Amino acid sequence: MNQVTIEFGAMQRYCKIYIDGEHISEFSDLASCESKDLHVCGNRLIQLLDDEIGDDYVLEIKGDIFQKRLIKVLAESSEYCQEVREASIDCSLSLDEEIDFLINLTQKYSLAVENDFSIKAAGSAVATIDLPYVIAETSEPELLVEYSVPEKTVRGMTVVVLDDHIEVRHERGMNLVILPRERVSEFFTYYFKYCKQIPFADKAISLCRYVNINAEDRIRLSAYIEQKAKYFFRCDASQCDLGETIPCTFEVFPHSAVSAYRIMIDTPDIIEITENQIATHRAGTAKIRIVDTEGKTCEKKQITVIERSFVTSIRLLPDFKYLQEDQKGKISAYVMPESAEDAKEIIWTSSNSDTALVTSTGEVVALKAGHVRIRAACRKAVAELEIEVRPGLESIRLSKSSISVPVGESDTISCNLFPANAAHGEIVWELDNDGVGSITQTDEGRTCHFTATTSSLAKGTLKCRVKGTSKSATCSISIIPDQTPTGLMTCTLIFTILGILFSFFIPVFWASGSGIAGYFFDFMLPLSLLLSLIGKAKTDNKVKVFSTCLTLNLIFTSIMFLLAITCCN
Repeated sequence: MNQVTIEFGAMQRYCKIYIDGEHISEFSDLASCESKDLHVCGNRLIQLLDDEIGDDYVLEIKGDIFQKRLIKVLAESSEYCQEVREASIDCSLSLDEEIDFLINLTQKYSLAVENDFSIKAAGSAVATIDLPYVIAETSEPELLVEYSVPEKTVRGMTVVVLDDHIEVRHERGMNLVILPRERVSEFFTYYFKYCKQIPFADKAISLCRYVNINAEDRIRLSAYIEQKAKYFFRCDASQCDLGETIPCTFEVFPHSAVSAYRIMIDTPDIIEITENQIATHRAGTAKIRIVDTEGKTCEKKQITVIERSFVTSIRLLPDFKYLQEDQKGKISAYVMPESAEDAKEIIWTSSNSDTALVTSTGEVVALKAGHVRIRAACRKAVAELEIEVRPGLESIRLSKSSISVPVGESDTISCNLFPANAAHGEIVWELDNDGVGSITQTDEGRTCHFTATTSSLAKGTLKCRVKGTSKSATCSISIIPDQTPTGLMTCTLIFTILGILFSFFIPVFWASGSGIAGYFFDFMLPLSLLLSLIGKAKTDNKVKVFSTCLTLNLIFTSIMFLLAITCCN
């Protein structure tokens, strides 16, 4: 039995015809069917096959499902066609994927493709078309189907007449298609898929052939046009460092033919190809080959991996703790290994050039108060250091302007800087008279402890200054001597006790007739009062005995005075 094959190209409404494996030449009567829309010459094609073969044959259709359906419907009228088989197009994507690809191409490269049409179906009965098109029934028994194409004009028309048989003719500039009502849906699906979209695809492909599209798109387009699997491989680098990755691209078109080509590496221990990149494992030269299914080498690529020595770590050491505005400082960078190729190629950068700048040698120039990160980078190593820029010192103040310290005791004075975060040198405390006591600095000089060591009344001045500036402040010191007048205190106690005792005899003398003169009998109280005042003054009120005696003397003196006044009355 004869074998007939009708093969459609991807995104093509044209077909190629083979009889028993032989392609029908252009001199054959069948050649006219290779350059026309299938629905225009469908019946003619079946008739020509019957005339050409004159015997039973099996018809195989390679194409999209809608193309297969229409040929299968038309073949039902054949006298010799015994069987219709369906086969997929080799190495092709689905129609939707192919159309999406061309749409993306036209948008990407600004291609302008217009394709306008209209279709009308008429007949003695109403047909149901399960498609997303605008359907309107007229008052007459006919079916009108219109496809809306925005911003386009109508060019040409296909008329479908509903009848009891299948026939396709070209009359008076129109494509006349006669179909049974039950075949209308299949035909309309085919028509809108191929007669609307494929002309657009044909034009897009023709335009893309002459547009400067990129290599990857051109290879992919060529694969669709030729219906042959092709590949795209790109790897721009031929040399790299060990540990480095190289971007690469390898893709087979169409994707359904991914097994048509593969990548082979002669030395996989040197490099390895993963998704979109080449990883390096050791130094050496590796060869990459693209081979087809028969093992034939289609392309070669050689990559050399070099093992080089680069800085792996950087340590930054500044010669300052912080910087003052308009001050300079140096940051030293120590790299490992010291013999690395880029050991002297350190790139310095500042995270905020308004706060501080850094030179190519690591010198930092402070501009404005704030914090900034200084970065030192080599090819494969990076280190960062945060530095502080402080404002200049305006003044210093002490927490106390004067102190009085008893012998052997201590007092604390604090130094306050203005502004508080000002940059400053060493804070130094100085005592102008070492004989009055000793000083001890703490908290980086912010605090000073003074201890009185002299045993006599003395005075001195404590000075606080900041090295490298004229800023200073002073505090006056007075020493309270440790004097405990034992004899005076004894006399005061004796006279106080005697004065209190004698005061009880005053009423007796007063009652015996001595009168107010009896009041002066107790001369001990006034004397004790005087001694108490002297003792308080000499000890600077530090000895409580004199205060106690003074209090008692005042109480009993007041009592005696009140008694004298009362007796006089």
